[in-house]
Amino acid sequence: CDLLILDEFLGVLDLELMSMEDFSNMLSLREENVSLILTGKVCPPQVKEHAVNVITEIRLSFPSVDGERSVKGLEKGADPKGKVVIPAASEDGEPVTEIGLRAFYKYEGVAAIPDYTQITGVLLPDTVTVIAEQAFEGCTQLRRIGFSSALDRIGSRAFFGCTSLKEVAVPHTVNTVAAGAFSGCTSLTS
Repeated sequence: CDLLILDEFLGVLDLELMSMEDFSNMLSLREENVSLILTGKVCPPQVKEHAVNVITEIRLSFPSVDGERSVKGLEKGADPKGKVVIPAASEDGEPVTEIGLRAFYKYEGVAAIPDYTQITGVLLPDTVTVIAEQAFEGCTQLRRIGFSSALDRIGSRAFFGCTSLKEVAVPHTVNTVAAGAFSGCTSLTS
């Protein structure tokens, strides 16, 4: 197993059904090559200390009944299509600075994680400085990216296989574009 998802586990910690000491002990038992995803409504500050990536809010654009696009919060069972608008700050006011590892990656056979491969556009706020490895890998319908003017690094395979992506305007602030960041983007012309 290289990925373990503990759905709504943050609620266990928030309700103090498990102590932070027991949580830390549990983390120490995890093999280093196993990625761990914890979900829930409230992320206790002590958990953030252990986290590599913390996503507190995602706003997606879904088709409405009348065909117009509207921004709504990510809802369980929602069909994420259209334009993704990343907020500049989380609900608790912390700036969103990174699009994390495999943030919009399609996990085959994992029903708890929505299929983001149908998103068509991404708008990043100017607070984002890093797009991590495989962040948008396999988003085959992605056509447009509105990069942050503060973007510094684009990780390996960040946009791998985004076959509908035709052009990319990488900001002058970017110091690192890792190997394979745009590999498999067969429609890319500029």
